[in-house]
Amino acid sequence: MKIAQTCGVRRMIARSLGTPRINALRVAALALILCWASTGSAARMKWTFTAADWGQEIDQFDKMVDNANQTNNISPPVDLGFTSKDIVGSRTPCLEGNFKALYPALAQHGFRYDTSPTPDTTWPRRGAPVTGPSNLWVFPLAFVPFHGTNRHVLSMDYNLCFVHDGCNTSRNYPAAQIDSWRQQTLDTYRQYFESSYTGDRAPISLGNHFEMWNDGAYSEALAAFVAETCRKPEVRCVSYLDLANWLDSVPADQLETWRHGQFPHYVDPTPSAYGQPVAGAPVPYPATAPPTPQP
Repeated sequence: MKIAQTCGVRRMIARSLGTPRINALRVAALALILCWASTGSAARMKWTFTAADWGQEIDQFDKMVDNANQTNNISPPVDLGFTSKDIVGSRTPCLEGNFKALYPALAQHGFRYDTSPTPDTTWPRRGAPVTGPSNLWVFPLAFVPFHGTNRHVLSMDYNLCFVHDGCNTSRNYPAAQIDSWRQQTLDTYRQYFESSYTGDRAPISLGNHFEMWNDGAYSEALAAFVAETCRKPEVRCVSYLDLANWLDSVPADQLETWRHGQFPHYVDPTPSAYGQPVAGAPVPYPATAPPTPQP
């Protein structure tokens, strides 16, 4: 779940966030993003990379992951818990690029989904007009109503941050301002979810960096949203890989029926309390500052 940071192609390992049973709705979550290539090559990568260039990037990344211990002289070796073969999804820098060159390289390397294009669609499809025919699932971020305004924003933390203050993270803001931005982000996610939950039941996708921009306002809003939403009836918060596996198991004619809204629609028994925080929600902490263990 990245946007606007200039580094190489993103690939992700999907790890399940857990919990209740679901019907058609999936909330997709990215657990880990690995990115490579130098920042100097990112702009070139977006539009001029050929399928062969992308293939070379992926091959280099695979070697970096699989040979991490040898390359870094780590002894005894560290078990990363995954290999390059476990990484089957991607996202390009800034969600941009020549996808008709990228997608054949992804398919050749065993990828199953990509989250780069942002087509005007809700239910995932295999390929998109900008990718050409493909067997890869496209899991787009969405342009969603920015709560309390007349504008729309991409469903990713950086985009919300940019609307708030250009994501000028070097500035310090009063606690009241941070609280307001956190609440607006939470309410934006709630509104996005409710439109699907009581509407077409399409999976929703939220992008979030491992960052604590504006005193963690966006990561804290996501944590609160997950705590509130993942326990609702007929909802399951899953990884992109889990979503791809589930979509693979659903007959094509059934997916088409759902895309056209041909199912009983739902009324949320516990609708979101806009303007209110989530009581007892977990609070993320920066990776560089874990909480002090208690005796």
